[in-house]
Amino acid sequence: MGYVNMKTAVTKQELLDSLNKQLVEQEKTASVAQQRWQDKMVKMAQAVIDAGPKLRKYPRALRALQYPPESHAKELKEIIERIARHTDDVITLETEAYNQMMLGQWGWRSSWNHSNQLYGATGVTGPTGGTGYDDEDGDDLPSQEIEPSIAKDELEE
Repeated sequence: MGYVNMKTAVTKQELLDSLNKQLVEQEKTASVAQQRWQDKMVKMAQAVIDAGPKLRKYPRALRALQYPPESHAKELKEIIERIARHTDDVITLETEAYNQMMLGQWGWRSSWNHSNQLYGATGVTGPTGGTGYDDEDGDDLPSQEIEPSIAKDELEE
């Protein structure tokens, strides 16, 4: 099915509720990912110090850790503020805006999810998603998570 552009009317409150839910999920997931990224960076730094002069090439895990997890909370807060100031109680959205604001299908969502999965914090924004974590306490980490260590082929023998 092709892309159909249409206008959809939603109440201001529905829109604010959806965006606020996405914001909470964004902040929660980003917070967990940023803390785990910091923890992994500390472990990686210790592994590099421990390897000392035996380290012969830049560790792959460190390359993967060079990008901190993303957060789009600021952008969501700005959108929420603009909508809160909107004078009408019903707002008409084009298809793309509806998909973003009501369904959480933002252009950055895919890279955001991937970025956060690397640090063990999987997030799903929008009312169609789940909690954003593999279990209640967030400890059930995905298999693609970065392990802060130095591989044997990165050390001199």
